Amino acid sequence: MKVYDSQGREITTLFQGEAKTHQKYKAKLQAPNKAAGLHFLQLQTPRQRYQQGLVLNK
Repeated sequence: MKVYDSQGREITTLFQGEAKTHQKYKAKLQAPNKAAGLHFLQLQTPRQRYQQGLVLNK
């Protein structure tokens, strides 16, 4: 799972590796030096890519 800024630049990776089916995962985004505004979370699977908007407030 990666985080991108509104310009499409990769900001950070929150999770990398294989996730198990029916398992819950938590990730903490620490962004003290990141700009406030619209960002995107992206999760890539072998079959699909999921994307969700994220608003970072400072």
